[in-house]
Amino acid sequence: MIDKTYNEKRFIFLKSSHSNLQALQKQFNLDPIIFQQSKSSVEVARFLPLTKTNLKDAHLLVSFDLKDSAAPIEQQLFPTIIIFNSNHLIICGTSIINQLPDLTPQSEIIDFIFKALLIQASHFEECMTKIKKEIDRLNEVARTTTSTKALRELCDLTHDIVYIKHTMSDQTETLTAFLDYCKDNNLSSSILLSQVHIEQRRLNKMINVYEDLLNSVSGLFSAMMDSHLNHLMKYLDTMALIISIPALIGGLWGMNVGGIPGKTSSWGFIGVLVICLISVIISGLYLRKKKYLTD
Repeated sequence: MIDKTYNEKRFIFLKSSHSNLQALQKQFNLDPIIFQQSKSSVEVARFLPLTKTNLKDAHLLVSFDLKDSAAPIEQQLFPTIIIFNSNHLIICGTSIINQLPDLTPQSEIIDFIFKALLIQASHFEECMTKIKKEIDRLNEVARTTTSTKALRELCDLTHDIVYIKHTMSDQTETLTAFLDYCKDNNLSSSILLSQVHIEQRRLNKMINVYEDLLNSVSGLFSAMMDSHLNHLMKYLDTMALIISIPALIGGLWGMNVGGIPGKTSSWGFIGVLVICLISVIISGLYLRKKKYLTD
């Protein structure tokens, strides 16, 4: 936990543990609903003014950070809770606390919020870069195989994209409201405002593009499976057609009626086998010529 004061401006950075949040709630008379979903990936991003608190003209900004780990995406997404006014800045987060720049007497509250938002955006960009590599790999795999392992990986990647897309969609509205507030009140430079806005737009574009790429890979998997099934059915139908010809010949010679050629000859059985073999060879060569036995 960091608690420093410069030029009558108090900066408090702390991790979202239960004890930290409870102490913060009591110290500033904050609504406990603010911290109710402080570790949940389904928390709602929002920007709104706070009332009935010890902090005058305070605002709440809830955005999301992404922790790089091998855990499921639900456990990688964490809300970052920011409470601020003209003299206080409180940031409750997880991994972002250790990555914030050092405090100095020249540190500005709003600028520090923008820096936190840019750090979060960089975490999402790193995640999307890894997802893009996985999409490219699965795209190559889909051209050669439809293995169960690859399909599971595709499903997991789709699951991650869905979570990130809805999180960013929710956060975009929140950041738009926050940027409009800063712009209307001249709280920060146009460069920082533009930078955060551009980073959010870039993230949204990456998510939409990669989602479409993932859908195309999914379609490729489906097309490859359909193609393999069609080739298999074509091969089986061809084999059934070839086998049906000697089966028909054998069936005719096997009828228990009089007048069957070769019935009394010792060479009759061999003759039927030869006729069946010749019919199989001829039908096989014909179907091969017509490309029924090839892809």
